[in-house]
Amino acid sequence: MGHKDRSIRYAARVALEHQDPEQWQGRVLNETHRERLVNGAIALARVGDKSNQAPLLDALNRVSVDGLSSDQLIRLLRAYGLIMMRLGSPTPEQTKALIKRLDPLFPSEDRYLNAELCKLLVYIQAPATAVKGVSLLNSAPSQEEQIDYAISLRHLQSGWTPDLRKTYFTWFNRAKSYRGGASFRKFVDFIQAEALENVPEAERPSLNDLLARATPPPSPLAAIGARRFVKDWRLEELAPLVEHGLENRNFNRGRKLFGEVACFACHRFANEGGSMGPDLTGAAGRFSVRDLLESILNPNLEISDQYAPIVVTTTDGGQVTGRIMNLVGDELMINVNMYDPNEIERVNRAQVESIEPSTVSMMPEGLLNLLNQEEILDLMAFLLSRGDRQHPMFR
Repeated sequence: MGHKDRSIRYAARVALEHQDPEQWQGRVLNETHRERLVNGAIALARVGDKSNQAPLLDALNRVSVDGLSSDQLIRLLRAYGLIMMRLGSPTPEQTKALIKRLDPLFPSEDRYLNAELCKLLVYIQAPATAVKGVSLLNSAPSQEEQIDYAISLRHLQSGWTPDLRKTYFTWFNRAKSYRGGASFRKFVDFIQAEALENVPEAERPSLNDLLARATPPPSPLAAIGARRFVKDWRLEELAPLVEHGLENRNFNRGRKLFGEVACFACHRFANEGGSMGPDLTGAAGRFSVRDLLESILNPNLEISDQYAPIVVTTTDGGQVTGRIMNLVGDELMINVNMYDPNEIERVNRAQVESIEPSTVSMMPEGLLNLLNQEEILDLMAFLLSRGDRQHPMFR
């Protein structure tokens, strides 16, 4: 139950759950080993009854959070959550103790830990969660992280002010530009509708007005445009810095910059981001530092066949550059903006004079020229770490 291998811990817990709880619940509640206690609490929450709730919460409250890694804290939070889901809501006294214990942990530096903390603190209606959660929602660099907070905050009823609520609901206008599957837009609408149900009746008209007069959300390029030119960086200058200077880097700043220069808008990385460009999670294993830098500095040097744009010349002399997304009958549907998959131009095949591969990448040039040396090093460390904040580069 306390093994370092997650699969073995899981197998041990499943085996335990198939035994009579009367034989082992006492050992769980009196356990002093942190991993065995958390894993045993999950087992008892799954097969126990309401009478186990209070002693289980008391047992988990004994676990010191000092020195716990993000993964260990997430397991502890999920044990708390499972107890409440399976065995019922905590009493007012238990809730007060939980808020006192968990509120100081939120926010943390780990985005996945923040997601779990936000869920649990919303469930127990911790009043400071509104301010903290909305702040994280506005600063999160990826749409996946933003959605985590938006989903949780829709159930929060305490700690709101009218201005804070307006800031939260403004996010839904921004989310209208986000991308997902065929039902994605509908799911966002459902989150918005549930959030409105938890708003006092007197505040709903102003929020409905806010949602009704939504302005087009800013393009991912807006963050790039807000930055000033720093330097025309060259490969010969940057390569030695990156190859020998990736120590004591800042993971959070690297991840934030990955969003600010619109990498998340097109590229998948560590289960976040778009799909218009290649997945960069494994780039560190496929390319040397020099090659990776060169592809960023000069995206036109080598364009992947999978993501290469084409140039369609029509019989009237016009040209459309982009990627063919679909073919419907005699009509080509061409995406002309990699930052917006819905920006489509339609071309009748009968009017096509020629189709040629483009020599210009859809990735813009000069992105690193907007960053200073320290920012480039943090961004490259984030990219080369494959999204692992425990990588030695960040120690």
